[in-house]
Amino acid sequence: MKTEIKRIEKEFHDRQGYHYEQRWVAQPRFKHHYSRIARHIKFYLRRKNGIRLVDVGCGTGRGALFFAETHNHIVGLDISLSLLKIFRNKIRSKRLNNFDLILCDVENPPLREEIADLITFFGTLHHLPNKNKALYEATHLLQLEGIISVHEPNREAYRIPWIIGSSLSNLRTILKPKANMISTNDESEDISPYESSLTLTELKDWLLRQGLEILEAKTVWFLGIIPFKLPLAIAEFYYCVANVIDGLLEKPGLYGNKAGAVHIIAKAPSRN
Repeated sequence: MKTEIKRIEKEFHDRQGYHYEQRWVAQPRFKHHYSRIARHIKFYLRRKNGIRLVDVGCGTGRGALFFAETHNHIVGLDISLSLLKIFRNKIRSKRLNNFDLILCDVENPPLREEIADLITFFGTLHHLPNKNKALYEATHLLQLEGIISVHEPNREAYRIPWIIGSSLSNLRTILKPKANMISTNDESEDISPYESSLTLTELKDWLLRQGLEILEAKTVWFLGIIPFKLPLAIAEFYYCVANVIDGLLEKPGLYGNKAGAVHIIAKAPSRN
């Protein structure tokens, strides 16, 4: 069954490559959000030089590209040839020479152990049938005291993500947590066939089982997602400002566990 799910997911993303890029990567709201998440991750590696990054399920590069100027070597892993082709075109257009892209099953990466200072998952796990196996394999790619960052859709998020959840806590009878929706519609333009979102508690438990130290665990989202199309210049300005404010709101934990995505940063243990 898991092999069949992988096949269907691969075919979906190969078929939807261009649509995926336009819908989930190129839009200003995602670009500014992932840029902010990447800056936050870099903070944990600020004293380290010659950083090697492995981006698991890199897709078209929505996360990895933000590390291009600060990391010496970046490896992107993905099962979809269509997505990797789009990513490679971006790399060429930016004239970057520190990327290697590998077509593979990310639950069985063709890499030796302890090669990475940083492992990133930008919305990858919820596509995988064996999430624990993917985390296990990723953990073994980490060097001692290496960092792993996992950013995934939150199953406990408020149903209406463009409303600031905590400020509307008195409307919980309306804003009920959404169920763990697993679509089986192979023709969907937006949802791949077997997506399965996660909770903050689940993800923390999985990472702790790998012997990792949790450095930070929280839910993150955008200040406000506008549910209609804006002119590009206005959208760029709005989401740039919204992400700055959102970063400030996350610090005191105002979202609790109800924001749209879970984000955990963990560290591999030292020999001591």
